Amino acid sequence: MEELTQEQEFLLARLAHEARDLTHTELVHALLEAWAEKFSLKALFEEILQEHGIFCLLQEKAPCCDPSDVEGMAALFGYVPSDEELADYFDAAIENATMELDMDDIVLSRE
Repeated sequence: MEELTQEQEFLLARLAHEARDLTHTELVHALLEAWAEKFSLKALFEEILQEHGIFCLLQEKAPCCDPSDVEGMAALFGYVPSDEELADYFDAAIENATMELDMDDIVLSRE
């Protein structure tokens, strides 16, 4: 991962300072707003690229790692996860990967 610029480090420090007095609800709301803005900017970026004849697929999916790769899992989580956390992570990954198929079965079933 690239190192942050001094400006980015300053902005993160300022954000941490401003967020320290927020309630849990306010933090969740701010996080959701930030993700909504990220999605909006991503859509604008893709639209601009398409206007110039450049097509690409930008996905929000988290990478799936080998659970036996301790360093890879630590990089993904930010710390060395417990066996229970790993199990939960991979259960969620499997559920997300198969959800579309499950929804097709539900919607397209002839019952």
